[in-house]
Amino acid sequence: MPFFTNPTFQPKRNFRFQVSFSGLGDDLTYMVTSVNKPGFTVGSTAHRFLNHQFNFPNIVTWDDVNVSFIDAVDPNVGSTFYQALLNSGYLNPSTIDRYKGALTKRATTDSIGLVKIRQLDGGEVLGGSVNSAGTPTQPAIIDEWTLINSMILSVKFGEGMSYTDDGMVNVAISLKYDYAEYATNQGTIA
Repeated sequence: MPFFTNPTFQPKRNFRFQVSFSGLGDDLTYMVTSVNKPGFTVGSTAHRFLNHQFNFPNIVTWDDVNVSFIDAVDPNVGSTFYQALLNSGYLNPSTIDRYKGALTKRATTDSIGLVKIRQLDGGEVLGGSVNSAGTPTQPAIIDEWTLINSMILSVKFGEGMSYTDDGMVNVAISLKYDYAEYATNQGTIA
């Protein structure tokens, strides 16, 4: 059946998404301006036999996820991610005793918690919340990526400040994670 005759057909839309960090609270969810979904690459190893080459899969590597935020006075996104760095075990080397501080995987992943990227519908097709008049009030989650053991690779606290620019300050972060789990509104894909 072609999509234009199917009343339940709905393409996923770039602007209907939500990002959450379980270790950093709900305030950041509303400050996100963009995110890229996870992706992966399967490496390959070549085996040569006579004048032929055969390729075999090897290590799966997951691509970094980049998230951009609008910074504000409250919530102060920049200070939230600086605090996450401190919670990871980083100590400014201002005294000899502070040179001993070290980042650990557990503290680093715990400092931001689980990162979830949700694709949302418009609220009318997949059964999001509706009011008594049947009007959508909250969109449903179409699919969800959960980044396992996420850690912050980089934070940019804003770039290009200038008296000639009246735009908003953006905070950009890059995340590395061990792997991602994917679930749709029908359940987790195992």
